[in-house]
Amino acid sequence: MLDVSGASVATLGGRVIYFDGVIYNRAHLIDAAAGTRSSAVAAPTDAALLLDRFAALGSAFLDEVIGDFILAIHDSAARTLQCFRDHVGIKPLFFHLDHQRLLLASNPREIAESSRVPATICREAVAVFLNEGALHDRRLTFQDSVRKLPGGMSLTVIDGDVVEDTYWRPDHVPVRSFDNEAACAAELLALLQDAISIRVPADGATGAHLSGGLDSAAICAIAAPIVAERGQRLQTFSWLPPPDGAKEAEQREWALGQKLADELGADHHYTAFSTDDLAAVTERLDLRHYDNVDLWYEHKVRKEAQAAGVRILLSGWGGDEFVSCHGYYRYSDTFYRGKWWSTLRELYSATRSGPLRLFRWLRLCFRLLVLLPLPGRAMFWQKGRYGNDYLAASSPAFAAYAGKVPR
Repeated sequence: MLDVSGASVATLGGRVIYFDGVIYNRAHLIDAAAGTRSSAVAAPTDAALLLDRFAALGSAFLDEVIGDFILAIHDSAARTLQCFRDHVGIKPLFFHLDHQRLLLASNPREIAESSRVPATICREAVAVFLNEGALHDRRLTFQDSVRKLPGGMSLTVIDGDVVEDTYWRPDHVPVRSFDNEAACAAELLALLQDAISIRVPADGATGAHLSGGLDSAAICAIAAPIVAERGQRLQTFSWLPPPDGAKEAEQREWALGQKLADELGADHHYTAFSTDDLAAVTERLDLRHYDNVDLWYEHKVRKEAQAAGVRILLSGWGGDEFVSCHGYYRYSDTFYRGKWWSTLRELYSATRSGPLRLFRWLRLCFRLLVLLPLPGRAMFWQKGRYGNDYLAASSPAFAAYAGKVPR
């Protein structure tokens, strides 16, 4: 059973593909398929194009694809069903598997509401949620019999057997070496420009999150001229409400985003989010089908972006955390590459002055140069995502169980 309400479907020979997502390098795939494409897909949809590339290359066709997607290919002759989730795992793929059936969907609600699926709550998922404040797990959902397929993986059903396989990992990318940091920075910029350029639609408005921070600012600075070349103005969106007077507008959170938007010639939108909006979001969301109760403002942002005609919303969410832990990893990086004195001097300069400055500097050095590089270092002092002890509301027996759940 497939939830194909939002999917596009194509057939070729004895194969059927169900595709849900977006492909960013469609022109490249059409050129690559020029010598193999059948007349049935002379002007292909994304689904037909991908099925044609699968027929030519097998699962290796995914090496050519850049996009956010899930897809399932049923081959009646081979009696196989192959399911794939995009390389990084942007588009979700949920499944339920028992001895009689495999249920697949891009929305867990479609599976969870099936009468064929037990409604048992996953205790391990609840424990993770209460320990960490969110269920950011590659496989678990709050429903015991519903799982996520991780990004870069495939799931194949053949002759009643189910096989999972990893078709892509970040370490599959060849290691690059550079003569100096300037060459490395130039290559990083070129990659970012390419990644953003292929995601900007040829027509229709383009939006982006903009807070004034490192990741959103970099993306907007690259996207704005690309959007301008296509005759559009970048639409930027902030979670902040409109500033209440000139004094608030000068504060850092408002000023940085607005200043960059003005310099880029972008239309900057604030988000007026009321208690009624919050109540509407929390009443509408069912936590069983999500992994957190955060990002309330984003629901309003997306609604306003849609009203502005925005077709794609660029975001740097998680960029600074993923790459450098809000920029803090750069200190341990330079320190352990031999730049000891310059790193220590920079940390001292970043320490607030006063009679306890030396103590604060030593504490900062210990936190950033010793604790930060350690795996799971946040667990040393944080009870939950915001320092709250969520398990305090649970029973002693469940709290004891949650404390033993490995993370």
